[in-house]
Amino acid sequence: MTFLAGCASPKEDPIVVISTAPRIDVAIVSRTLQTYKVGQTTFMDFKKDAGLSLVERPDPASGQRSYLNPQPSIFDRLKTEKVYAAPAGSPWKIYETGNSFTLDHGKYTETHKFVVGDINKPISILAFDREGNLTSISPVR
Repeated sequence: MTFLAGCASPKEDPIVVISTAPRIDVAIVSRTLQTYKVGQTTFMDFKKDAGLSLVERPDPASGQRSYLNPQPSIFDRLKTEKVYAAPAGSPWKIYETGNSFTLDHGKYTETHKFVVGDINKPISILAFDREGNLTSISPVR
């Protein structure tokens, strides 16, 4: 009987990296936006879903594209105001906000628009009237 003995090199255990950072579910944003209905969804629903709070408007990033106003006025860039933003660590992101006011045949209308998406990309433009009702939702193109 022959006995073979060999010297086997020890196998190295693969390195496993375990992240302690919580995984952010960005799909929740698009799923939630798909449930929004004109005339049914309110600004308060949106505010709660996205966890919005008022913050001082951040300086616009140079070269950042505007989804609402292709050429914003210099006045808009100079004034300080409060805008809604999602909290840090949230999958929601407000890319841009805008307001419009019109007086047509004696009727005053006010519209508040939000370019909303997840932390990776803008998804929809939401428009709310002055009473906080969703008046339109459209995809970002």
